[in-house]
This record gives sequence, C-alpha cells and structure tokens, in this order.
Amino acid sequence: MDSLSVFTHEMLVKSDLIRWSFDARSGDFSAELTSQMVGWLAEKYLLGGCASLASAIAYEVGRERLVSFQWGDGRLCHAVVACSDQHDEELRGYGVDILGRRPLKLMRQEIAALADVKRVSIGWMIERSEFDDDEQQALVDLAASLPWLATVLRRPQVVDVAATLAAMQRLGYSA
Repeated sequence: MDSLSVFTHEMLVKSDLIRWSFDARSGDFSAELTSQMVGWLAEKYLLGGCASLASAIAYEVGRERLVSFQWGDGRLCHAVVACSDQHDEELRGYGVDILGRRPLKLMRQEIAALADVKRVSIGWMIERSEFDDDEQQALVDLAASLPWLATVLRRPQVVDVAATLAAMQRLGYSA
C-alpha cells in the first residue's frame, strides 16, 4: 500500500464518519450497508469532491468559512468548511469535511503530510452554475444528515441514516 493510502486509511479509522457508521447500524441499516455508505462517502468527498461539498455548505453559511488548501500552482488539494469565519491563513478554530470535525491547524498538518501544500485560500468556491440541477441541495441535505456537518449548518445533530441514504442516492449512490 502506498503512503497516501496508508495515510487516508489512518485518517478514516479515527474519523467521526467511522463513529457515525457504528451509531447508524440498526434493524433497517446493516453493518454491511453502513460500511458501503462510508466507503462511498470517503471515496467521493475526501480527496475528490471535497470542493463541491464545502462549496455547497459555504453557500449556506458564508464564503468566509470555506478554506481551501492549494498546491503552489493554485490547484486544489482539499477544501473544508470552518466552524467560524476565517480572515487570513492563520486558521483559527475547527473545520469540518466528510471525515469529521478537527482543528483547522491539524487539518493543515494532515494535508501537508500528503502534499506539499503552498497556499491556504479563504472563500474560493465552486460557482453555483457548476453544480448539476439538484446537486447543491442534495449536498446540503447530506451535510444536514451527518452530525458534525449539521453543526456548521446550525441544524440539529441527529443520526438520520435514512436521510443520509436518500441524499447519497440523489448524488449517485446505489446500494
């Protein structure tokens, strides 16, 4: 296994997303299904669709909450949503992504361990026109159904696996 795979597996094992998967298991939602859901979410929004997820949330809470970590040439490495407004590269407080809630400075260190991140940008977002028809709302609904993302949206922190699954299906997931 390459170093990127080892690192991302370590991050996943320690994540709020994994803890959520254990809380989500019930009569209607088996360990197998919740594990598949976790795998799909991590694959789709950890190092790929992170900008879409963060941008959809930032449209709800304000662009000064979107933090992107970029390569020296400006390419995106990862995007997260800060729990409070950010005004410079100092990164204060906590941030959230598909894995969970962590200190922004720790997120910066995690990203630096993966890549030679040169820049931090506040407020860079995907344009609304770049989202598919229902994608932005489906991402907000997904975020609202995961407790650590719901806090940024100022929504109740409940484990609602049916809502998570419904939002995932709107985003292309099929069990």
